[in-house]
Formats: sequence, C-alpha cells, structure tokens
Amino acid sequence: MAKNVTVKHVRQRQIEQTQGDFTEALHRLLKKEKLAKISIAQLCATAGYARRTFYRHYSSVDDLLLQEVDRQTLALMAQLKDANNFGAVVQRFFNYWTRHTELLTILRQNDCFHLLVNSWTHHLEDSELSQSDIKDNLYAQFFGMGGMFQMLYLWCWHDFQETPAQMQLIAGQIADHLKKDSFR
Repeated sequence: MAKNVTVKHVRQRQIEQTQGDFTEALHRLLKKEKLAKISIAQLCATAGYARRTFYRHYSSVDDLLLQEVDRQTLALMAQLKDANNFGAVVQRFFNYWTRHTELLTILRQNDCFHLLVNSWTHHLEDSELSQSDIKDNLYAQFFGMGGMFQMLYLWCWHDFQETPAQMQLIAGQIADHLKKDSFR
C-alpha cells in the first residue's frame, strides 16, 4: 500500500510539473503576442510537450488560462482567511497581487480581466466575504467583491503605482464615505 501512495504522489508531482510548464510557456508567449493568436502547437513547442500531453490536461489555450486564474484565486482566498478586519483584507489583497502583476498585466492586455471576477464569483464560498458578518447577504458580498475588483483593475491600469498600504488607505476612505449616509 505504501508503494501505491508513493506512485500517486510521484504522478501528482508529474502532473503539477507539466501544468506548470504549460503555464510558464503561456506566460512567455503572452509577453510577445495576444492570447487569441497563440496556437496549441506553438504552446506545446514552447513548453516542450506533445499535443496529446496538452489535451490530457486542457481542452484549449483559454482553459489553461482559466486554470491559472482559478489557482491564483484560491491562493488569494487562502491569504485572506485569517485577516481580522477590512483594512487587513485590503492590504493582504494588494500585497498578494503585487507579487502577480505580470498576470494582471497579461489579463488586462488581452481583455481577459473579467476572468478574475468570474473566478472570484465561482469561489465566493472560499472567500473572506463568506465568513464575515455579511455571509448571509449575497448582495453585500458581491458589492464588496465588485469594489475590490474595480480597485484592482484601476490599480493595474495605472501600472501599480500605489503601494498596498496606499490602496488600504484609499479603500478605508471609500468605506468611511459609504458610512456617512451620504445618499440622502
């Protein structure tokens, strides 16, 4: 039985390595051209694998990008799990994306930024929003998620000029403004 477990672990590492190679190849190609122009043959050649290997893992180049966005979403959600207040969530959120500006830039340049919000929506139950005092209010969760998405989009559009601490301050100012009951 121990041999079976070892074989499974080895196979899992091989799968992760192959998927990582395809992801890295996609990133390299996206630095040179748009997503719509990248072929599976080009991706396989860059990654060093046969087409059949690609199709064991993905159905399309878009599928590969979606898997990467989902992987990043789940990692982000894990980073936010034990944040104890709004400011900590915002700072951790932007700290996380500071390490992944290349992916954000690729998504923006290929008009694929919406994939992030789609992934966040799909994994909403894993988010800090579903664990907070608004866990029973989907409208509030989507409002919060939408605000963070738009802040991230603008931050990316402005080439990541602000620090995570500055983004935390901006988000705090927005939250304070919303608390003022300024809609009367």
